[in-house]
Amino acid sequence: MRRKNFIIGLLLIFVIFIFNINLFFGFLKSKNFYEVRQSDFNIENIISSMSIKEKIATLLMVNFFDESLDDVSNIITDYHVASFIIMSYNVKGSFEDLKNKINLLKSLSNRIPITFSIDQEGGEVERLSPLIGKTPTPRELFEQKGIKNLKENAFFFANNLKNLGIDINFFPIVEMVFEKDSIVSRRIFSTNYVSNNIAAQIYIDIFSEHDIVAGVKHFPGYGTIKNDPHFSICIDKKYISAELATPFKELQNVKLIMTSH
Repeated sequence: MRRKNFIIGLLLIFVIFIFNINLFFGFLKSKNFYEVRQSDFNIENIISSMSIKEKIATLLMVNFFDESLDDVSNIITDYHVASFIIMSYNVKGSFEDLKNKINLLKSLSNRIPITFSIDQEGGEVERLSPLIGKTPTPRELFEQKGIKNLKENAFFFANNLKNLGIDINFFPIVEMVFEKDSIVSRRIFSTNYVSNNIAAQIYIDIFSEHDIVAGVKHFPGYGTIKNDPHFSICIDKKYISAELATPFKELQNVKLIMTSH
């Protein structure tokens, strides 16, 4: 009797062991776990196989002026640059013309995906206006429609960026603004940073839903700067970075931050 119970006990242990092993391997093969591990493995392999020249190239974001497609493709194939920014002078022809150009250049990727970025804010800074029309400044949009109705504009931007093949939009602007004549006062939604952050979060989340990275800017900020920092050195000694960082720290799902000049 004891021998029989002993054998039954061993069989039960064996069955439980096999069951747990199957559960464990099922977990390893589960979609999320496998994709993360496989992704990490691929990234590590790609980086380890890169030359120093290629690694440096991946740190650069460049622009092209009137170069032909052949010239730009040479930048990709010869120098391994994989990140481009689109300026107003790059937006020529029709919507389909720009879309086809971006897609053609992206097809030249041989190691890492080629990304395209842009500054599409609305108002004073919008590169795509020749293709999708003019948009009010973020401040005007907020005052006219309020936070709840900003989603319409966010979806409009996101859909157009997605259709063009643009991966990063350097927007929204989330820094604190202390002077009404600050260089960015009309480029934010509200001088109240809480309201501004609520509006900004709408764009960040909707962009993310469309696989567009929102590059929030400009840390630590131009809140008291009146001069254009593209043309002059601007130094703000009134506030410390820890104070100015508050809006940036409170936002969620932020993948990219643009620094000030």
